[in-house]
Parts: sequence; structure tokens; C-alpha cells
Amino acid sequence: MPTATAEGLHISNLNAALRALSRIDKNLSGELRDASTEIADHVLTAARSRAQGRRAQAVAGSMRVRRDRIPSIAAGGSVPVQLTGRSVPAGAVFWGTEFGGTYQTQFEPHRGRSGYFLYPAVRAEGGWITDTYLDALDVVLSKAAREGSH
Repeated sequence: MPTATAEGLHISNLNAALRALSRIDKNLSGELRDASTEIADHVLTAARSRAQGRRAQAVAGSMRVRRDRIPSIAAGGSVPVQLTGRSVPAGAVFWGTEFGGTYQTQFEPHRGRSGYFLYPAVRAEGGWITDTYLDALDVVLSKAAREGSH
């Protein structure tokens, strides 16, 4: 049974299913990557719509969907974002922008693990993410079982 935690979503035995998938037809793995990309794109859109303020919008604009077998969003890194008239790497300000700061006044107040835009979007869409991903995984594993029985 999938569970939601402060760090994200947890699906039991997912790693075992992904290992089994790595031994089958690459087209099926590609189908799962396509579904994961669509899910991550949906969450990224939701996260960007939650980003409030110039800094949060700049950082959210630097996030990208990664094509993987699980829904993945790349955040931070060396992508330059324009802040206060100068460009800085998104990675230098991502965590402070997402979770706030304790001592630095350049960030919103610290929210612990709550977050401001990405993590709230993941939690808000958690049920949809899990249902959609498990449906896609079920389709791919069913196809793999049919192909393996021939």
C-alpha cells in the first residue's frame, strides 16, 4: 500500500518491480518512462502555480522534468536564475526558497518540512500521483507477463 510521508511518497516493493522491469523489453521500460514523465510534468505545473514571489517563480522556473521510470523533477543545480539584478545558480537558493530560512532575511520564514511550492504540490497531488503511477506500472507489468508467457 502506498504511503505519503513528509519526504514524499513510498510504494512498497517498487525497487523490486523496477529491477524486474530492467530485465525485460526496453519498449516497456520506455512506456513506464513516458507515464512517469507525464506525471512529473503535471506535478511541476502544479508546483510552478504555487510559487509566489519573484524568487520562488525564478527557482520554480528552473525546475525540469527528468525522464525516468519513476516521476522525477530536477530542482536546483547550476541553472542560472535572475535575482536582484544578478544571476545565481538555482541550487544556491533552491532549498532556502522552498523551505525558508532561519537566520537569513532573503528567504521567507522557515517552514520545516512543509515547503512553499514543490513539496506542497507533491502532497496535494499525492493520491493522483500514486493512482496514476500504479495504473501505468500495472499496465507495463501485465504486458511483460504476457510477453514472458509466450
